Amino acid sequence: MPQPVLDTEKVIAKGIISAQNLARILEYLQDVDYGTVTLVIQDKKVIRVEKTVKIKLC
Repeated sequence: MPQPVLDTEKVIAKGIISAQNLARILEYLQDVDYGTVTLVIQDKKVIRVEKTVKIKLC
């Protein structure tokens, strides 16, 4: 199944998220080996990003 492509220009133009914050989210996704990145959305806008990192001890 093909991966959906995010049209970042459209997302930024609609005011859903700023370019700077979108870049931060992409950094979070690259940094997390095990864990979650959750976007909290209100009124069609990203208002908070929650990052949970899990560390494997073995």
